[in-house]
Amino acid sequence: MARPPGIPSKNKGKAVEEIYGVERAKEIRHKCSNSRKGKAPWNKGLTVETDARVAQNSQNSPRNKGKHHTQKWKENMSETMQKRPITWGAKISEAKTGIAFSDEHRSQLKEAKKLNIHDQLVLQHLADFEKDGYRCIPILRGSPLPDIVAIKDSKVYAIEIERVRTKPQKYAGVHCYDDIIWIVLPWQRKGSKNG
Repeated sequence: MARPPGIPSKNKGKAVEEIYGVERAKEIRHKCSNSRKGKAPWNKGLTVETDARVAQNSQNSPRNKGKHHTQKWKENMSETMQKRPITWGAKISEAKTGIAFSDEHRSQLKEAKKLNIHDQLVLQHLADFEKDGYRCIPILRGSPLPDIVAIKDSKVYAIEIERVRTKPQKYAGVHCYDDIIWIVLPWQRKGSKNG
């Protein structure tokens, strides 16, 4: 069944490798190459004056094709490009290399990375609650979130249930839990009847 007009093909804009896979694409390209070998192109020996198709194609070519810029234009463009900053067109990481920030600015950048605006608001309110005698556990962006938070005898425990104890360092520097309890389960295959 033919595709209705106006509906693009699902393969439009895709490379042959994306459609058929790498191995099949190599075969297709090799086959197309061999089929064209030894054959002259359709426009060989034809000129704008002798063939209407060549004349039409030349009309459709870009406006500046075959034209050359004047020396004055080149000088103006050179002057304009020299006024641009050196970092123009470079990657941001490369453009920022070598720029020295003050110690104060560096510390501000570090803090900004650590806390977004919402986290800052949370910490402000957390301080107020702690002044009133509450014990608070802030859930901030990037802070570890345990599988279970357990409270016993006014102590708060973070409980992690894992197949393998993978990241014990994720609670480094976190002081809101009295202790971290790791429950490491034995590894089992999926669909195992045991356990």
